[in-house]
Amino acid sequence: TISKISQSGKLVLPVHHSTGSVARALTNTLLSIYKVTAGTIPRPRARQATIKPHHRLYSIPKTVTTSLKHLDLNPVLYRTISCTACFTQYDLVTPLVKCPQRFNTRSKICGASLRRPNGRPICQFATQSLIDWITKLVMRPGVEEQLRTSLSKKPPQDGRMRDVWDSPLWAELEAPKADGGHPFLSVDGNLAFSCFIDWFNPNGNKTAGKHSSVGAIVLFCLNLPPGERLKPHNIFVARIIPGPKEPSVLQINNLIRPLVSELLLLWTTGIICPTPGTTNGRVFRAALIALVCDLVAARKVAGLASHSAKFFCTLCLLLKEQMDSLDVDSWIRRSIEDHRASADAWRVTTLVKEREHIFKTTGIRHSLLDNLPYWDPLRMVVIDSMHNVSGVLENHARRILGIDVQATKKQEKLDTITLKLVAAALEEAADADEPEDVAEGDTD
Repeated sequence: TISKISQSGKLVLPVHHSTGSVARALTNTLLSIYKVTAGTIPRPRARQATIKPHHRLYSIPKTVTTSLKHLDLNPVLYRTISCTACFTQYDLVTPLVKCPQRFNTRSKICGASLRRPNGRPICQFATQSLIDWITKLVMRPGVEEQLRTSLSKKPPQDGRMRDVWDSPLWAELEAPKADGGHPFLSVDGNLAFSCFIDWFNPNGNKTAGKHSSVGAIVLFCLNLPPGERLKPHNIFVARIIPGPKEPSVLQINNLIRPLVSELLLLWTTGIICPTPGTTNGRVFRAALIALVCDLVAARKVAGLASHSAKFFCTLCLLLKEQMDSLDVDSWIRRSIEDHRASADAWRVTTLVKEREHIFKTTGIRHSLLDNLPYWDPLRMVVIDSMHNVSGVLENHARRILGIDVQATKKQEKLDTITLKLVAAALEEAADADEPEDVAEGDTD
């Protein structure tokens, strides 16, 4: 009995907390109840003298944090000190008190405080290792077979793309030349990821009141079947971006630097991971092939100009004043060679005016994603279709076509109120005429 209670306290409650969204406070309370219950059960007489109070049967953790640690379910987090002004990351053991970061050799030092007067960091940045996560992913039973399903996927006969597996990029992405330059995703063990980056208000989406932004960087393994990719246990939360403000287009590189470093290692050399189907482990490699963000975040992370800039398009060189042009032949396509040349020129120069000139004439600035040899923002930055449907198309349907359920309900409500007001006015008019008739009768 004691063993069953102990096992339920150690296993069931932490698992429900991790997968069933049970609140941490409630889980801690239930663990305390289990611990008290186990202590009230009498011990076997034969073993009463040998069982000590700290025996494993009675060692139910007090908190879910301890229980997850015992079960090795907690992700390994690497914490750094984050500058609240420029988002530069520093080790926790750094003796620095002020941020010495410069965006180039000619710019001023940031100078923002990194620690409080008591020596504690003002802001910390938690990072989860992609390499550690892949190691745990492939160790799960059945995952290897799921990852291999993308290898047996045949191209659609009707030419329609229903999944990323059907895209030309999936078949055309080449492995490093040192490995022969074969199709990268045709090899068992080579993984493809998509990256989602966005910010949200932790206080809720309020139009009034104090606004703050906290971001998240999340990766999805595209080798998994479509029905498995978005399940919580298959999602990799790389890091939480500290608030209260969003990083600028120049500061975002400081936040994605650890992720880009791991992606570069996973592309060039790969890692050896033990799996249930192998004894000595096998090599896994990975590539980031899709940046899935809204319009603002995608341009910020990829180093591209805003949708309201002179060069508003990521695929062609059409100018903003030519946005209404429907002549497809006048849409000069961008090339990845020109993009890399402009990004390198922006990175190499140390003059702010030269960087501004390059950006204004090309709409391109350097992003750390450009350090990945295979990175092609012209093909890998996914078009923001969600906001096109919920924003542009919604506005067109409601305001231009007049297809608006809410507006119809409001109009019906106004019509009802108008009818009530008219009826009340007619009733008052009838009541106002009645006393006059009574007065005439009295006179007769």
